[in-house]
Amino acid sequence: MPPTPDAYEAFVNLPPLVLVVIIAIPACLIMWLGILFSLRRGADSDFTDFANSALAVVGGAFIFVGAFAVVTSWDTQSRLESSVTSEFTSVTALAEDLGSIPRESSRTIALALSDYATLVRDTEIGTQGVVASNPEAQKALALIEVDVTATAESPGLTAHQVDNLYAHMEAVKDARKDRLTISVPNLPVAMNVMLGLSAILLLLGIGLYPASRIPWLKYFYGGSTTVVTVAMIVAVLILQSPVNVSVESSKTIDMFITSVSEGGANLGLNDGQEGSLPAPAPGEEPGQEPGQAPGQQPGQAP
Repeated sequence: MPPTPDAYEAFVNLPPLVLVVIIAIPACLIMWLGILFSLRRGADSDFTDFANSALAVVGGAFIFVGAFAVVTSWDTQSRLESSVTSEFTSVTALAEDLGSIPRESSRTIALALSDYATLVRDTEIGTQGVVASNPEAQKALALIEVDVTATAESPGLTAHQVDNLYAHMEAVKDARKDRLTISVPNLPVAMNVMLGLSAILLLLGIGLYPASRIPWLKYFYGGSTTVVTVAMIVAVLILQSPVNVSVESSKTIDMFITSVSEGGANLGLNDGQEGSLPAPAPGEEPGQEPGQAPGQQPGQAP
């Protein structure tokens, strides 16, 4: 059974506009209440130095945690995309190896690789909201390995063909293992809590900061802080979204599936009607045209 997203994964998978609304409403409310209280209280120059020190600590914490979360999430997303590309580059190479072996079993294995690619794209890289291993995909790859081994051990193959089959099959397995070690979302709960708490304290600190003699400046700085805070949090959530990660990761897989479905990856060599030479008639040499005498060059008079 394909894995299903948990509550946090379902939240970060929401459309970006919905996330903006969910984060912006409480952020604007906190800032607005803080500004109202500050304006009613009036200017207080004696409290300014203490407020500056407190905001420096809170603001620094928010910037550090937010930047760390963005960089970590971006790096994880890039690693997953790179891992998927590596895996399906090896899958494509394996399909091309099979395409050079004119047997029906080769085409069958290549089509099985296409089915495996579809399983990975639809259930393992975030398309359905979760990045996790699907037992069905693992089972499909195990069956493919059995068929590839049987093909490699069958008579008529050169040592180079056998080595390529084994090497690319192992490369696919290694790349899959590497991909499954990557978790999305990968930020710990403590990091998310710290980011949210520092954002709330920053909004309160700016909102409650002693008012100046020009009220609209208070709203300007408060609004600017709110926009930056909301943008930072939403950016972290989007980068943590498995659905967002799958958009780029699935491109390499789609290219392979399309290649197989359209007869690419040298699969035409395994089609009895396209891409293969007809078997010579009894007594004829390979490549000899009908009615051509043995040893006669094409176009040469008998």
